[in-house]
Amino acid sequence: MLQLMDAPENSAEGLGQVIDATVQQTGLSREAFFAQLQLMDGDLATCKNFNSLRSLRVPSSYAHHILENILFQLGASHTLWNIAAAILKAHLGDTNNSLDVGAWQCLENLGIPHTKAIPQKDFLLMIKHMEQVHEATILHGLKIIMGTQDSPIVDKDPIKGLGKISTKK
Repeated sequence: MLQLMDAPENSAEGLGQVIDATVQQTGLSREAFFAQLQLMDGDLATCKNFNSLRSLRVPSSYAHHILENILFQLGASHTLWNIAAAILKAHLGDTNNSLDVGAWQCLENLGIPHTKAIPQKDFLLMIKHMEQVHEATILHGLKIIMGTQDSPIVDKDPIKGLGKISTKK
C-alpha cells in the first residue's frame, strides 16, 4: 500500500512529485516503473468510463489485461473550472455583511440568489453569472461616465428588445 502524499493540486509540479514519491515507495527503478505506467489526459467522464472498464477486467490472470497501469491526469477543463470558481469566490464577498459590495449583491439584484451563484455541476451557468456581473459593472461605469446614473434605462433596442442607454445629453 502506498503512503499518503502532500503535493500541489492541478499542476505539473504536483504530478511530478507524486510520481517521484510513488517510484521511491515501489522500490522499482525509474525505467521499470515507467515501462509499466501510462499517463493519459481526459475529462471526468472519460476517467469514470475507464474506471468502469478497469473494474470489469479485475481480477485477471494476465497483468496487461487488468489496466491497473494507466493513470489519468484530469485535463484543462477541470483546471479552468477550478480557476473560474476561485475567481468568482474571491469576488463574491461576504454575504453576511450588507455593506460588502461584492459580486453577491450584483447577483442578488439580477435575481440570482448568492447561494446559487457557484453551481457545483454547471460550468456554463457559473460563467454566465460571471458575465452578468461583469456586464452590470461595465454598464454602471458607463452610466457614471455619462452622468446618467440617476436616470433609468427606458429606451428599448428595437432589434433585441433589451434596455438601451440613451446617448443624448
